[in-house]
Amino acid sequence: MTENKSDRSREEIVAPTRTDPARRRTPLQARGQATVETILEVTARLVDEVGHEAVNTNLIASTAGINVATLYQYFSNKQAILLALFERQTAVRVKVLEQNFTNIGIDLPWREMIYRSIDAMADMRMEQPGSVGIRLAVLATPELVGFAQRANKSASEALARSLVRMCGIPLERAQLVSAVCTEFGIALMDLWIQRDPRHDRSVLEEMKRVYVAYLATYLEPGGA
Repeated sequence: MTENKSDRSREEIVAPTRTDPARRRTPLQARGQATVETILEVTARLVDEVGHEAVNTNLIASTAGINVATLYQYFSNKQAILLALFERQTAVRVKVLEQNFTNIGIDLPWREMIYRSIDAMADMRMEQPGSVGIRLAVLATPELVGFAQRANKSASEALARSLVRMCGIPLERAQLVSAVCTEFGIALMDLWIQRDPRHDRSVLEEMKRVYVAYLATYLEPGGA
């Protein structure tokens, strides 16, 4: 049966109707895995170059040198690609936080570990391709907010366990303290990236002061 070229062209430029940011399928073969990697790398670069608002699946596909129908085999829409990038980059940052929080007060004094953790998070935000733009896209996209809210749960739990170990407070209280740290840490990091993150680290210095002042009430002798 002869394929109608106009139908094929229309298929290539019209996105699927689903709006959730779920992945369509995970590739098992090397060729498919390479295609997904190319899509992610190209999207991250485009977010840096033109901003997340200007990026769409047709631009991603043409820049990656693939048919947009091929892109839709792996991702349902642009949000799904941004989510995959966000999850990948966040996983790297969370792993560092988990290690730091687990070893807080062991490898280094707790204040120094907090300072290093904040600097590490900031540096990774700037070094990971498209990271700042992807975070801004997450904040602006209702479909992605729920994923973002769950992203740092494991790091928060690691801090809670360390608080129990270091100060002997009940786990429930430690989880509350850790949740507070996580929420204002995310908020201040978001404030920083919306200012001038490449040249102004003053927000990060204030963030360190807030963290230390709050945690000192638990981690230093005589604290509440």
